[in-house]
Amino acid sequence: MQKKDLYKIIGKNIQNQRLIQGYTQETFAELMGVSWSYVSKIEAGTMEFIDTDFELNKVMTELESSLRLKLSPDKEVTLSFEPQLPELYIHAERNRISQIIINLATNAIKFTNKGSIRFGYEKRDNGTLYFYVTDTGCGIPAEKQKDIFERFVKLNNFAQGTGLGLSICQTLVEHMGGEIGLKSQINEGSTFWFTLPYVPATNQHHEEETKSEPIKIKKQKITILVAEDHESNYHLIESILKKDYTLVHAWNGKEAVDLFKEYAPQLILMDINMPVMDGYEATKEIRKYSTQVPIIAVTAFAYASDEQKVMENGFDAYMAKPINADQLKTQITSMLRQHIIFM
Repeated sequence: MQKKDLYKIIGKNIQNQRLIQGYTQETFAELMGVSWSYVSKIEAGTMEFIDTDFELNKVMTELESSLRLKLSPDKEVTLSFEPQLPELYIHAERNRISQIIINLATNAIKFTNKGSIRFGYEKRDNGTLYFYVTDTGCGIPAEKQKDIFERFVKLNNFAQGTGLGLSICQTLVEHMGGEIGLKSQINEGSTFWFTLPYVPATNQHHEEETKSEPIKIKKQKITILVAEDHESNYHLIESILKKDYTLVHAWNGKEAVDLFKEYAPQLILMDINMPVMDGYEATKEIRKYSTQVPIIAVTAFAYASDEQKVMENGFDAYMAKPINADQLKTQITSMLRQHIIFM
């Protein structure tokens, strides 16, 4: 059986069981912590895998920031990323690796009431990357561990969830040529791990060569340009950011270019699909005037190739729709810290 046929069978099974449990795709996506389009592609058996060059520590640090937002203030739990190396440029499927780490870490957060959650990677001599998420949670009984990656097996029958997350993680890991497993002791905690082939980036120093000096600005003067043609989407972004930043709104890509030249914003949120001039073309034009200003693409990705296209066309990061308030704030804060010196 070819891989594409296997993924169609898996996707159909997932769809059938989702319907049996009474979940819509939107609800299921929310429970899984992924986008609706991601669920749609899994069920259709058309998930794409696009390898790109990236610096692994940077991606892991961004995940650390977003995952900390999931921690409950009622629990005495810390979460941290443990880098093995100062930097590591690799060629891999960044978005699928992120999705796996998010799923494993989210499970750890659910089942850890006190102690720590640590995640990271090891570059091993056998040509593999070993990723892990370790917690001090309740642990998993030995008799349940062998079935833990089967579809619809939940870590805890009383926990909210679909029981699909670990099965999907296994599918992603195996597609990328790796293995997945766990080590666990009751009342001591668990370590979920997966391996992937190590492939070094083809251009390991690209980011160093293109890095520019940070912008210097007074904190109270930060202006964000929001290019968004749907009024409801803009009002959502406005409600999240208006207390902390000055916002300038563009209804299309051409207007975004004009307003950039007029207001010189310190950050741009750029919708991709807009009339008159789309987000790609607008970003290309803006980059003629500034290579420093951080631009975050805001879009609902349908294909992994869309994500690759965004990162190869002048954007610094991306935010998937529907917008999550905490994730948006974290992304913006991270971008500003990287690109701006506050005076």
